[in-house]
Amino acid sequence: LVLVGLADALLTSPSQRSWVVLGGLYYIGSTWQQAMEHLRLIFGRSTYLRVVVGRVDALMLFEAVTARLEAEAERRGPEFTSRDVEAFTKYDTATGVRSVKFHFWGTRPNHFTFVLRPSSGVQAHRAPTVVVEYNSGESVVMGRDAHLERKRVMTLWVRTSAEHVMQDKALLLRWFDECVGQHLEPPPDRVEVYGLQESSSDWVPEWQLERTKSLKSAGRVGDSFYLEREVFAELIADARIWARRALRLYMVTGPPGVGKTEFTVWLAGTLRMPIYRLSLTMDSLTDARLAQLLSQNMMKHETVVVQIDEFQEVLRRWDTGAGGIAVTPGGFCEVLQGSTTVAKGAIVLTGTADVASAARLAAYPALFRRFQLKIQLGYLEVGDATRFFKSFLQEFVDLSDKEWVIWQDRFGRCMMRCGPKLLSIDMAK
Repeated sequence: LVLVGLADALLTSPSQRSWVVLGGLYYIGSTWQQAMEHLRLIFGRSTYLRVVVGRVDALMLFEAVTARLEAEAERRGPEFTSRDVEAFTKYDTATGVRSVKFHFWGTRPNHFTFVLRPSSGVQAHRAPTVVVEYNSGESVVMGRDAHLERKRVMTLWVRTSAEHVMQDKALLLRWFDECVGQHLEPPPDRVEVYGLQESSSDWVPEWQLERTKSLKSAGRVGDSFYLEREVFAELIADARIWARRALRLYMVTGPPGVGKTEFTVWLAGTLRMPIYRLSLTMDSLTDARLAQLLSQNMMKHETVVVQIDEFQEVLRRWDTGAGGIAVTPGGFCEVLQGSTTVAKGAIVLTGTADVASAARLAAYPALFRRFQLKIQLGYLEVGDATRFFKSFLQEFVDLSDKEWVIWQDRFGRCMMRCGPKLLSIDMAK
């Protein structure tokens, strides 16, 4: 109808012909563009494998694929690096500080081409070329905090045929799995710490990355030194064998400051797993919400270390009925059973020494029998204290091995003669 009206105006209004021509070109161009897009889709369905990844619908996959493409572009040099980028600030998990970053994709449509090669050790019939088309989309209101988010979409095209389409789909699916696996891989020498954050009392809390901690080890010095203690040998061996196969439950108790939380962080770093920290005394936490929060769907990772700290306070409230806790012993036991919670990893319950007292063991037998190992962590022995003395101070004092032996002996004798009888890690520092 629009084109008919323009044709009539062209014949009946000679003075307006220039405007009519301009208007006609616009509608003709728009119709031509739609027709070509339609033909392209028809052609693409018959000759191309097309995969759409939306950031709103599949955030983790979108970010994982983007990170992989960005690494590929940077590896191929300045000819392929993105020149249309957005600047933003982000908490850098590798360094533990907030820094300025560039989005690989910018605000305008873009495209990128790469060759999809199979992983090492994987047999594939060919290495097809993949064309990635990016569209930033419009801004929409998202989330509980009503923030603006662009509906970013990337479309991956792989030219295929009836003979190769099934193999190409399998190859592309394997590549997506590799992208997600690399994206979730923890940064080297860092441990990711996740916690529950509430935006409203009406919403279920969400797991969010709170910080990363430097991974300590026995081969380092200063504050990066970790004192490996013999009491944990059995637990460490058990976790290395089973934590990636099943859910393991450990209880670590001891006086304040002896290194319970530090051990949990070190264990997670050794296993290359993130820590999810949880307090059962949260006001909004019920049996149903606890099971939901520890379910696999709520967690970002498949295998995790969950730390439930200050458990003595939970037991005190259960014993006295003082209130302030909605999680019940029965509900907590159901979660530890693992039928509805995360299937692999470790749950480490920590608290003071009275958590594992005989009275508590008798009062809650169904709870405590679920733990595979119970570790009672005590104060430092003289040998551990002198070893910690040397390794901690080596960052600040340059001595020969012979001189360190002398100073370790002096520290040990001084500690036995006039030092505290009960020495914790915090006191030694």
